[in-house]
Amino acid sequence: DGYISQSDRRMLVDLATAEYDWIASSDHAWSTAGKLLDECSDVSAAWFELDGADVALKSRTWSAARPERRYGCVGRPAEPGRGNGTEAVLRGMEEDGRGPTSEWYHEGHYLLLPELPDISSSEVRRALRRNDREALQGLVHPAVA
Repeated sequence: DGYISQSDRRMLVDLATAEYDWIASSDHAWSTAGKLLDECSDVSAAWFELDGADVALKSRTWSAARPERRYGCVGRPAEPGRGNGTEAVLRGMEEDGRGPTSEWYHEGHYLLLPELPDISSSEVRRALRRNDREALQGLVHPAVA
């Protein structure tokens, strides 16, 4: 199925978020975050690494979350017949005693973000390679399509 290079991914993200002046991409996320936090020392801000539900499940990122390294999980519907969506993340967190009702969760080192529409990145990559703009219309931001 192939992959999209980091520079091409960044370009696509920049296209999709161009209308939002508060979103910016960077080749060096950690150093950029450090600079931003230093420059905005008068503002209370925290850096969060974001993962999709599939990565969060595989890595159990909630188990690694701590004050020095915060994580967030962007929810998504599970693929048919697979436990790889938001509900599975919630179950895993609950099994580890770190669900949204736990005292630990309320410390704020891990966030469950809203569920986004189910978009197949494989389908997007195939359509991009075919230059199939019609297929892309319902999958990605119009600037990317």
